[in-house]
Amino acid sequence: SHRGTPPGSTCNTTWTGQFPGQAECDEYGFYCRPTTDGYEPCPADTPGAMHDFNRLYREGRWDPAAQRMALPARPHHLKETHQP
Repeated sequence: SHRGTPPGSTCNTTWTGQFPGQAECDEYGFYCRPTTDGYEPCPADTPGAMHDFNRLYREGRWDPAAQRMALPARPHHLKETHQP
């Protein structure tokens, strides 16, 4: 419960035809696939891949101004680097 917060003031998103968070999973590359031991992260083009909403809600934070999930800024020394 959000005491003192009027209903509807924290999430005012409009239905886009996608599940909430699906666009963010696509943007951040958050996908997983079922295995015999549970779910594991995988690339989007992996057979059986699905949006990893659990990871999005674990790592992301709701940005009320943008009305979407956002990843917190990572310190420079922790950012991933992609090499050819």
